[in-house]
Amino acid sequence: MPHLHLVIGPVGAGKSTFARQLSREHRAVRLTLDAWMARLFGRDERPAVGRLEWYVERRDRCLEQIWELTKELVDVGTNVVLEIGLIQRSERERFYAQVDEMGYGLTVYVLDAPRELRWERVQRRNEEKGNTFSMEVPPYFFELASNMWEPPDEDECFERDVRFTRGREGVSPDSLQVSSSSISPSPRRCPRSRSRG
Repeated sequence: MPHLHLVIGPVGAGKSTFARQLSREHRAVRLTLDAWMARLFGRDERPAVGRLEWYVERRDRCLEQIWELTKELVDVGTNVVLEIGLIQRSERERFYAQVDEMGYGLTVYVLDAPRELRWERVQRRNEEKGNTFSMEVPPYFFELASNMWEPPDEDECFERDVRFTRGREGVSPDSLQVSSSSISPSPRRCPRSRSRG
């Protein structure tokens, strides 16, 4: 049966490179929020006031359409890798509810790296505009998104396949490698020993 692979983490953690390699590993279609936002709204003028609201409204529309496409892909037997933000737990809980309602299999991959390293990566990506670049990330957005990041805790991981993969310090996200042995079962997983009563 087709499977969903959700890649989450703060800005600059190496998600795009990981998701690309994961899609090759699982012969999956990769859907990324940043690519949709850049293509649909990248040339639009941002308001001087209310930038966050401007972004959130457009992000939510993209996420709705990405989910519709995801369902179509799964219905025709295709694995899907999703890199769609979901940096806060409340956003992920809504996503999990959609996945559970459809009865889809889901693996969540959590990538993280020290904040200083992530900012270095983002600056380099902004300058080089390489294969993982979709839109420029200004300092204020990096700080805002980094402060909003909520890594999964034990409760969120309960009865879910959540795998933690830490990027190596000093290594560019473009050089991260993913293989069968590095995806499963070696990454650290959330504790599952807690019982629910």
